Amino acid sequence: AENPGNYAYKATTKWKGFVESETGETYLKTDGSGYVTWVENADPVAFAKAALAYAKDPTNSIVAEKSANAPDATEGSTTSTVTFEGLSLGYYLVDSSVGALCSLNTTAKEVEIQEKNGVPSVEKKVQEDSDDHWDKDNTADIGQTVNFQTTIT
Repeated sequence: AENPGNYAYKATTKWKGFVESETGETYLKTDGSGYVTWVENADPVAFAKAALAYAKDPTNSIVAEKSANAPDATEGSTTSTVTFEGLSLGYYLVDSSVGALCSLNTTAKEVEIQEKNGVPSVEKKVQEDSDDHWDKDNTADIGQTVNFQTTIT
């Protein structure tokens, strides 16, 4: 019986340039048959960053397999979920708008990624000139100096 934990990978046409580049060879090695394996003790974080830079370079013509926007979290909620379905088995690089970056290096049918970075909250206020209090709106005359306050957490 075959060992279900053994997988063989070959670079897709669009990623072959990265895998065979000097940068790619820092993390991956390709045998004579084109099978790709991980270089022992290579840094997976540096690999993910290098792969993302390659993917974002328009000259490499990398197009995301899937992309999605997280639905707005409900008031008071700190979580939202994005699900990608129908992907073929293989390696995937996952990037988020708030800084998560990882490479999935198994063919597990289900993988859960917990985003550790939160979206910053922004509070904007303007100072009312008649009583100097800070609120969401004020009244001002043309040419008058208006003070704004922004708090980003």
